[in-house]
Amino acid sequence: MPQTLNDLQAMVDNSSIFNLSVPIQGIIAADEYYLDFDRWNTLSVPAQKNGYIWAKDNFYEGRDSDGWNLPYRAIFYSNLILEEIEKVKRNDGNRNQWSSVKGSALFFRGWSYYQLAQVFCDTYVEDTAEERLGLPIRLIPDINARIARASLAETYERVVSDLTQAVRLLPTAVTVPTRPSKAAAYALLSKVFLQIGGFETALSYADSCLALKNTLLDYNLVEEEDYPFARFNDEVIFHSSNTGIILSNTRLNPDTLLYQSYTDADLRKSLFFKQTGGRLTYRGSYDGSSRMFCGIATDEIYLIRAECFARSGMVREAMEDLNVVLVSRFKEKGFVPISASDPTEALDFILSERKKQLVFRGTRWHDLKRLNTDPRYAVTLIRKLSDETYELTPGDFRYALPIPDLVIELAEIQQNPGY
Repeated sequence: MPQTLNDLQAMVDNSSIFNLSVPIQGIIAADEYYLDFDRWNTLSVPAQKNGYIWAKDNFYEGRDSDGWNLPYRAIFYSNLILEEIEKVKRNDGNRNQWSSVKGSALFFRGWSYYQLAQVFCDTYVEDTAEERLGLPIRLIPDINARIARASLAETYERVVSDLTQAVRLLPTAVTVPTRPSKAAAYALLSKVFLQIGGFETALSYADSCLALKNTLLDYNLVEEEDYPFARFNDEVIFHSSNTGIILSNTRLNPDTLLYQSYTDADLRKSLFFKQTGGRLTYRGSYDGSSRMFCGIATDEIYLIRAECFARSGMVREAMEDLNVVLVSRFKEKGFVPISASDPTEALDFILSERKKQLVFRGTRWHDLKRLNTDPRYAVTLIRKLSDETYELTPGDFRYALPIPDLVIELAEIQQNPGY
């Protein structure tokens, strides 16, 4: 058992537990790519194969799911750290490390619950959040404790509580972005409030984050290599990544219409994508590898602030933030600043660029869920495989994926409606 502060520091630094735990089900279910029938049909992981077509029945085919297990493993580690650190005495010599370790555990627990909620819970709507099913909120490391599902409102309240506590404890600067910082906690709070429609609060937290870290890469200086973006590059606020066989370059085909939406002057077209063996492939991960970057970077926070400005009617400020991001994404002398005449036009531009800039980061599924409550932006997703067509309409119950049957059986919790 961990006993010393250094033991607990080693635990929060275990990146294989905390930084590789984002469920990939959101990327699998979103509309940024498509699969050919043969590449889909040969998938050996039922949750990935069935997740692609938003299957209703026998989703896991009797198997377990990393999408549920890995975040809850991180939560278990967080709870153990939070329990043990209260037994370590604080003094002038260890105060900063003590606060950082506790703040990190709170951040990782909030991060894990937020990610789980995007995949296994309904879309957050304030009027119904008290009645909708949330997650089992485990706050102690006892794996035998029977914990019922909280409400969706209580789930988000826990995330916000963990992160606001973490902000007060985390350091301003960290040596490597696998460790949480104040900027990371502010950034995640901004993401949370954007997701639940608290745009004024999301704007405030985005401001706080960008006051601490606001660096943007100049894509003109990025070399067109196999994987152009370095891991831990200057935009990364918090690093996390994940992958699955369905998302490998040998299977995944980036959405054709999405690719065509980048102009030739847009450097993202060549830095994010590449023609390989006659196929278009994706290579733009901020992980610097074939793994999908699922962390937080400054470009996302600028886009959150821009969206919140637009929704508040602050068109000039919204377009300033959008153009700050885009000017570094286009060839020199190839960028024309975007202007908007009203908040709706500004929001249209921002949401379009959000989809293009944050491609394959796991945010698209989150956006589909929240934007589907607005008829202006609601979309029906369509998959075509051989002679079969599959659809996912706005508000469909399958936007909350089924909890694995083994979890339902062992934990004795309620399954999501519809399954």
